[in-house]
Amino acid sequence: MNDNENKIFWFFKEPRSGSSWLSQVLMHKLKRPIIHVDKQLFELNHEMGRSNVPLDSLGDRLLSGKLNYNTPGSCYATHRFELLTGLSVYKDPPIIVRSIRRNLTELILSEMAVDISGWRLVHMYKDPMKNALPSHTLNNLVKNPVVVDKPDLMKYMIKIKRRDELWDAYSNNFENYTIVYEDLAEGVNLPLYEGTIKFGDYDDDIIKTPDYKRELFSNYDQVVEWVTEFATTMKIVR
Repeated sequence: MNDNENKIFWFFKEPRSGSSWLSQVLMHKLKRPIIHVDKQLFELNHEMGRSNVPLDSLGDRLLSGKLNYNTPGSCYATHRFELLTGLSVYKDPPIIVRSIRRNLTELILSEMAVDISGWRLVHMYKDPMKNALPSHTLNNLVKNPVVVDKPDLMKYMIKIKRRDELWDAYSNNFENYTIVYEDLAEGVNLPLYEGTIKFGDYDDDIIKTPDYKRELFSNYDQVVEWVTEFATTMKIVR
């Protein structure tokens, strides 16, 4: 780790890939702070009286000094894979890591559930007080199953395809690593330090959400078929 002590890291988080838990693990394992870029960008836009306005590219922000993403030894975390396009402005190339999920059906339905819940079902927690709202939300959701519409499903597939395209186009310019959600049960080797990342090896307040998708989405099996069809047509391979 000594060779990377002052290296800047970027962590690109696919939604619903265990990335919030992984952020805490990386902060603990790499012994460095995690700066949540999305929160900073949201707050900057809010201060400027803007909402739903396209953000400047990462490269523009770095060059203009609007936000400082140059602190040695820091790890910057974001869901915005388009920020990959701005990493070339660094004189010392950062190390980049991404988290993804191999099971596209579970990925999409998990994201759909968050959207349906109005963001009240993002995480489950060990702390009973913090877990009261998401637990109550989940119990109410499964009482009213929904049918997934094929065109809506396609919108989520397009987002996945776009993230993969950006990673494929830009990641090879940097030392890069991918952490797959499904592999975390057995453990993932990350050559940035000795040891593995594995579910259960870090005591965080966030816990795995109970399996609920077959209850919430009444055409679950149909969704599996559609996802397989779309993945084949769109050439999404993980």
